[in-house]
Amino acid sequence: MSKRLNPSLEAKLIALGQALIDQQAARVIVEPQRREAGCWFGGGNMVQAADGTWYLVGRYR
Repeated sequence: MSKRLNPSLEAKLIALGQALIDQQAARVIVEPQRREAGCWFGGGNMVQAADGTWYLVGRYR
């Protein structure tokens, strides 16, 4: 048996997802090792510690 989300909640989740992948509003937070095609930092995760400090992990390519 499948369940559907409340339409209002579904719309809010779609808006959040679209905001998270908005390439026009995106900005670099970790510079690549070189500014050229194929060089980037990504594929990571963020976590907030109990003291409010944010930690970011990822990989360079």
